[in-house]
Amino acid sequence: MAATTDWYIDIEEVWTGQENAESFTHNVSFGPLRYDTTQDISVQQFIDDVNELFFRIHLDGNSLNPAPPLMEQDGGTHVLYKMEAQAAKTIEDNLPPDRLTPVPFEQQIAFAIRYFIKIDPSCLIITTAASYAVLGDPGWGLLESFQVKFRDGEHGYITPHTPNGLDDSDIPRAAVHWENYSDTRFASVPYWSQTAAILDSPPVPPNIRVIPYIGVNNRLLILLNSNTGEYRARPVVIKDFDTTAIANHYVSQTGVPMLPGDVRSEIGIPSSPLKLLYQNDDPISRYEIFRITKKPTSYEDFNTAQNPYKIVTGEITSFKSSSSAFLVDVVEPNTKYYYCVRAVDIHNNFSNPTHVFEAELVDNEGQVYLILKTIIFETDVSDNYVKTGRRFVYIEPSVRNFSLTTVPPPGSTVDDNPNPTSPIFGSPNEGASCWNKTFKVRLTSKKSNKKIDLNILFKNTGVINP
Repeated sequence: MAATTDWYIDIEEVWTGQENAESFTHNVSFGPLRYDTTQDISVQQFIDDVNELFFRIHLDGNSLNPAPPLMEQDGGTHVLYKMEAQAAKTIEDNLPPDRLTPVPFEQQIAFAIRYFIKIDPSCLIITTAASYAVLGDPGWGLLESFQVKFRDGEHGYITPHTPNGLDDSDIPRAAVHWENYSDTRFASVPYWSQTAAILDSPPVPPNIRVIPYIGVNNRLLILLNSNTGEYRARPVVIKDFDTTAIANHYVSQTGVPMLPGDVRSEIGIPSSPLKLLYQNDDPISRYEIFRITKKPTSYEDFNTAQNPYKIVTGEITSFKSSSSAFLVDVVEPNTKYYYCVRAVDIHNNFSNPTHVFEAELVDNEGQVYLILKTIIFETDVSDNYVKTGRRFVYIEPSVRNFSLTTVPPPGSTVDDNPNPTSPIFGSPNEGASCWNKTFKVRLTSKKSNKKIDLNILFKNTGVINP
């Protein structure tokens, strides 16, 4: 069973009569405020309870005789008391009067609350006497002062109550004390933002088979099926709108923002980190088939108004789809066609295209056969090589540049080289030899873009044959 305690409000008012200016004391005790000692209440709840009790005392006092006898306890008072909370500028405003110790600086900027019990101005009328306030019913005279005490029993002038263990009934049985010192400080901290997108991974390229029909010179059967596995690869752009999807996938997988307009330029940089994770985490819904009749030099040659050439899906029934599909393509005999295919999953994520296949259905006076080749794009060989690295750089000739072209006799030295003009080390391919050539190695910082050039000369001075 929960333990409870009752609290009463004792109010002592000192009045001055209007006729003879004689002071008299008016006492009132009202309550109870009942609380469970095992439960905590908030300060705001306590203030609301006290103000409600003040209002009940005031209502009861409205029916009193306007001129109560001296030192008599009544059931109420004409005064409406009110407890309020006000913000203090510093902690020093809330310190007790007997505290003489200095307040530290860090506490002077803290935030605190001061609580007051005062008369509600709505029940007062200001008179010509600057130091007095007259109540709405002037029959009581002028209120000189008042005291409000919280007790654990009903008190008042007639039946005073002495708390247990205490001889002086004027000592309050309850004291409310609280402190709210917020330590607010300014600090410079880094802020963080993240651009993110939630997307499924794009699928891997599909399996493709090109099959001719026996004796038919104008039909090719293209069989398509979904693939399995996962890998990271540089994305391939065919259509212009592909750059937007690739940029979104890059943000989703890395958290690094990238604009669609930067995708093409990043793909052309060998050291660019633009790579995507491809995996079949969703079923394939369709296949996009690209076809041209001119030998391509890159996948961008398939970016024509006629492509995708065909979009095919696999259906087992009208209500059930399949991950495999096929296309019976109508072709001209003795004409080369170039195909590539990419898979699209149920969330419209597209894969990289397959290899480019060159298909020619040859009709040699009734003898029909298929010539199928895989196309490897031709790239320009350039002397500009880019290699990324961290902290250390080690440069040495390749293994083939260490192969012996002339074997010196035993005990010979560099000076005994039978043909000083011919290097001892060389390469079967003279164009790949590094000896007596100067190479420029440029180191570029990824952060500051500063560059350092190293001019390296490889000299073949021979070896000592032990």
